[in-house]
Amino acid sequence: MAQGKATSDDMCWTVVRLSGLHTPSEIRAITGVSMRNQQAIMRRFHCLGDPTVIPLQQQGRPRHLRADEVAFIQGTVNKECDKYLDELKDDLEAIYGKTVSLVTSWRTLRRGGFRMKKLTRKAIERSTLKRTKYTARIGSRYTSNQLVFVDKSSADQCTMYRNYAWALSGKRATRKAFFIRGQRIKLMFAL
Repeated sequence: MAQGKATSDDMCWTVVRLSGLHTPSEIRAITGVSMRNQQAIMRRFHCLGDPTVIPLQQQGRPRHLRADEVAFIQGTVNKECDKYLDELKDDLEAIYGKTVSLVTSWRTLRRGGFRMKKLTRKAIERSTLKRTKYTARIGSRYTSNQLVFVDKSSADQCTMYRNYAWALSGKRATRKAFFIRGQRIKLMFAL
């Protein structure tokens, strides 16, 4: 067999059938399958019952985090999308006693499909029901020439909300937040 070429399914079964009758060197002469490849075929046959099935193997170094620890990190980000990596690392250490690097936390999220995105905030005070009732009340009681439109400008204290958060690819990073932030200075204009 050519080096680096996969052994066909028929050849694997031929090696299994010949193994009871011939030595590995004789099988090599007959089929052209190397002794090392014959050993792998026979190992798969004895372990799995089928020499053609190649078990999935993890490539590279083993992962630092177990499946439950990965699920914990992803679940935490699903609940609180604007957590920083060092906060995730500290939570993992507090719950599981596992110390990992920031890079490991980052790679775990990336492998899970999470990306860091600009955070979109939605007002907690916002109510769809109240807004619908208001629109219906205004539409039923007033005509267009009775309405006055107000443009309001205001300033308030700076917020401490984070601007970026984790979200799955294709999804928007959103978080509900209070939009009333301390004392406001308002300017009103009417048309």
